[in-house]
Amino acid sequence: YCKEYGCDPVGLISLTETGMYFGSNIAQLLGLRFPSKEILVGVRDKYQMRKLFSEHGLPTVSFSEVFSVEEAYKVAEEIGYPVVIKPRLAGGSLYIRRIDNPITLHDCFDEYLECGINVVSGDPMVGQTARSVIIEKLIEGVTLFDTNLDLPVGEVSVEGFVIEGRVCVLGHHDKPLPSNGPYYEEVLWSTPTRLPFNLISELNDLAERTVKAVKLDNSFFHIEARTT
Repeated sequence: YCKEYGCDPVGLISLTETGMYFGSNIAQLLGLRFPSKEILVGVRDKYQMRKLFSEHGLPTVSFSEVFSVEEAYKVAEEIGYPVVIKPRLAGGSLYIRRIDNPITLHDCFDEYLECGINVVSGDPMVGQTARSVIIEKLIEGVTLFDTNLDLPVGEVSVEGFVIEGRVCVLGHHDKPLPSNGPYYEEVLWSTPTRLPFNLISELNDLAERTVKAVKLDNSFFHIEARTT
């Protein structure tokens, strides 16, 4: 395409999370801009991402990696119910569930461990991560924007890109439907955000700190947060 139209490519864009590892390999071969495989570990692996958040003083939740349901029981008790179980690599809120008690945790643990891995079975990163899931504290959220709906949860996102270390915010979305589990279907986002200006400014600052913490560069980003 570039030869036909006389243009020089400067970078790649992956339209899927599972395609990013392949994109990184291609970009390296062609000398194009794209996040390195080392950076992808921090932005794709939710456990490694949480660790980076903690190391850089970003607001995050209590979390732990677990390999068995017995470990999960212990961690959930230490963190305090309700907790969330989630896979390390899957996206789109797949195999993420609110857990309110040990019985529910027992009933879904094996399924969520196996399916969370199988749903990204074609991703080369699967072979680089342990067979584990994350147990983390649930943020139930507080709605901080004007609405006519009964929304107990406030959830927002920041859309943008970073190029050569410069973070640029393109816009924000509200999640205007309640999303407090037990499942987290991706149903509806709305824009522009109804957050007050001072919170938008805080959100933008948080987005920039997050991008720098995971060392993301030459890429688009989508960051989700809950208001508390």
